[in-house]
Amino acid sequence: MQAFLTILKYDFGQLSQSWVSRIWIIVMIIPAIFLIFLANYENEFASETMAFYTATVLMPASGLAIAVLSASSINVESGIIADSILSRAITRTEYVCAKILSRMGFILVTYSIVIIPFSYFMLRYGVNDTADSSVFLGWIVIGSILTAVAAFGILMSVLFANLLPAVLLVLLTVSLSSALMQFLGLELLSISAVIQELPEIFRGETLTSTGIQIIGIFLILTSIFLFPAVFIFGKKDL
Repeated sequence: MQAFLTILKYDFGQLSQSWVSRIWIIVMIIPAIFLIFLANYENEFASETMAFYTATVLMPASGLAIAVLSASSINVESGIIADSILSRAITRTEYVCAKILSRMGFILVTYSIVIIPFSYFMLRYGVNDTADSSVFLGWIVIGSILTAVAAFGILMSVLFANLLPAVLLVLLTVSLSSALMQFLGLELLSISAVIQELPEIFRGETLTSTGIQIIGIFLILTSIFLFPAVFIFGKKDL
């Protein structure tokens, strides 16, 4: 347990000092501030502005950052992992679980740090056409999507020894699967379709049960990606 906590704390600290993380936060914050001022002076609807921000800033920036942070979780430290496991300092399961928790925890914390104040000021200074519970539901929906993307990135990090192919595969798979699901009419499985529905979710026009369904689907996908990652890492040669 001590080794698990040590890896968890160390990795979280490394993530907080990463240039990828810092750029990600800056890229999300600057447009958010601009949109808050715009909503105040132009009387923009909060639901439309928050959905616009999600589609044009939050998801593109987060998608790229999460692809890099999650796909680099295992493969970039292969030499260190091998030495630690061979010396019995930590088990494979402890290591991969600590990495999963630190990466996904950091991503969700960063997301929350930006989204919570953004929502507060947008609802205060924009034209508030939303319900608080609906806004909360909408951001939980987006959080569940980001969690699933992170889980897939971790799986790719286990499968690929090199970072670049893992990152590219995450970005390509997420983009193509989203378009394919929307084309097939499986809109609850399509990230792009869910984002298009955000204004209605924020306004409370979408059924709460539909939002919960979306959250459930992406949390199930998260589990589907993480269980093989833990299993494969436990069996692979280091």
